[in-house]
Amino acid sequence: MKLSLHSSMLLFALGYYPSISEGVDGNSRLRKLPAKTTSIECDVQLAVGQIEEDGPPQEILHCGFDQPDDLGYMLYEVKGLVEEEFERIKKTVTTTGATRYEFPSATRSKGKPASQSNLFGGNAPATTQSIIVPKPSKGKPQAIEKGHGQDKDKTNNGQGHRSLYNLQGVSKVLAVRVVALDAETTHSANDCRAHTFGGYDDQGVLDDMNMKSQIDACSYGKLKFVEPEDDPAYPDVVGGVVTITLNQTVTDVSHGTVLGWARETTPLYAGPLDQYDHVMYFMPPGVDFGGAAAFGYMPGRETWYLNSYSLATGIQLHELGHNLGLGHGGEDGGGYGDSSCYMGYGGGDVRMCYNAAKSWYLGWYSEFHQEFNPLEESSKLVKLVGLSDYNEASAASDPSAYTIVLRIETFDQESIYLTYNRQKGVNIDTKEFQDKVTVVRADGRKQSWAEAGLERGQRYSRSIVDGSGRALEIAVCERVSGRPDYAVISVHPFGSTPLCTPPSPIPSWETYAGDLNDGLIAHYTFDGDYLDTSGNRFHALSLAIQHLLRTVLLDKRSLLTE
Repeated sequence: MKLSLHSSMLLFALGYYPSISEGVDGNSRLRKLPAKTTSIECDVQLAVGQIEEDGPPQEILHCGFDQPDDLGYMLYEVKGLVEEEFERIKKTVTTTGATRYEFPSATRSKGKPASQSNLFGGNAPATTQSIIVPKPSKGKPQAIEKGHGQDKDKTNNGQGHRSLYNLQGVSKVLAVRVVALDAETTHSANDCRAHTFGGYDDQGVLDDMNMKSQIDACSYGKLKFVEPEDDPAYPDVVGGVVTITLNQTVTDVSHGTVLGWARETTPLYAGPLDQYDHVMYFMPPGVDFGGAAAFGYMPGRETWYLNSYSLATGIQLHELGHNLGLGHGGEDGGGYGDSSCYMGYGGGDVRMCYNAAKSWYLGWYSEFHQEFNPLEESSKLVKLVGLSDYNEASAASDPSAYTIVLRIETFDQESIYLTYNRQKGVNIDTKEFQDKVTVVRADGRKQSWAEAGLERGQRYSRSIVDGSGRALEIAVCERVSGRPDYAVISVHPFGSTPLCTPPSPIPSWETYAGDLNDGLIAHYTFDGDYLDTSGNRFHALSLAIQHLLRTVLLDKRSLLTE
């Protein structure tokens, strides 16, 4: 026992590490890693993970090569970056797509499966092979940008950056069923096909609500995810699904390592990957996802899924949303939680779409977009239609009378976006804010925050960051059933009279549990029908006095206190 421990320590000291990927027979052997540092240049992308339980989203920087390097890898995780450098690179790659970086004086470290991650025992997670970046020194950056990577030959997508994806048109999607030496994806090729692209599954059940049908429905045919046509040159690809076989074992191996193997192997079965707009990898059980259900590049073309989540439509459309450049949809300070949107919920087979901020960026309803700039107009009356009534609004005698997404300029980095979250049709399974006017705060397509869901008679206010100290108020006056259904809202300066007449319920006072200083994400509740995010104590006091006067002098009813 003592000799064995010393021998292992000697091997590590000499630069040998247990291998998890060598050999076509899947057996491990020792391989010596280069001892000296070197300059490494590769294409960097951000991988974003959808967690299984509550917690912050996982974000990983991947460094990829066109071909396997001298160690047999074509994908590494970038480690050792200080927070400022990580955020700088993240901002670049999520704006421009895959970007080539040089990492001076970096070293490479082999990944280890969970069973080998801790030399002295214990339950340690699996690790992906990594590029270790040295600590920053004065005058020497940790990473040097060299230009665009995989997207260097792509064209601008109309959203301000070069990208790997299309927001409209037809995109070919390849689904990859992964088989390894010790495990395989439990779903058959036919089930993968039926529950991703539609058709009858192995039980003879027709899947008529799937990834392909729902993206078509949400976009009203403006974006289509379709399976590639069968090609005699690649007979293994049938109905958009290909089964590949890895020459490695994958149990307790990091998802990043398995992704690298799958990326290298798939072209042998399906041809060059750049002929596909999106590639979805359905991985075997046992692959270590670090607590995530799935990952996707933001933006990019690849997504990969833990076996048990592979065929869930909500999770597929969440990860493909990342491919399209969409950040998460959060609520109450948590990165997830906006259950009116695939980017905040991402559950099972649910018919819903994306929230107001994401919809504005996607542009599928652009003819029904409106903007409100408080410096250009003082108030605005809007008939707000839900995305589920897009066809009805289009067929109306005067379509210009309706708005699906209203963007409000706040002169801050983030804007406010409104829509009517009508629960029907393509949006029938929305999990939150059903039949309410949703208020979302976001910086374009990035992380968004659900601020409120307003019913008839409810109000919401927001400070305007223009140095004036002003605040806007949004009031929902009525909801009208028809063709289309719509909600009438007034946007006006706080304290002024709405352009429509909202109902005036008897006020009641409820204790607000939050911090009065938590600023723009704070909600003060003065009565059952008012939401306020001004962050202004005097604002709160003035509103309370207004309720008191209205109740005593006008309603002639007793003030309801706690």
